[in-house]
Amino acid sequence: MLGIVRLTIIAGLIFLGLGFVFSLLPELPHFPGDIFCQKENFTFYFPIITCLVISGIITAILWFTKKI
Repeated sequence: MLGIVRLTIIAGLIFLGLGFVFSLLPELPHFPGDIFCQKENFTFYFPIITCLVISGIITAILWFTKKI
């Protein structure tokens, strides 16, 4: 049970750090395929391809660490 608690705390700290770093960046790069709509008073951005790329990277890292 303690392992899950520590993992959750570490994951939260990592996400907090990433959020801080991303807030300092002026503009993140967009992959082709990301949905972006901008009107006069409305902006919608859904990074679907970015989510798939990040998911693939995290899956590969977890898969390789499990094999070792």
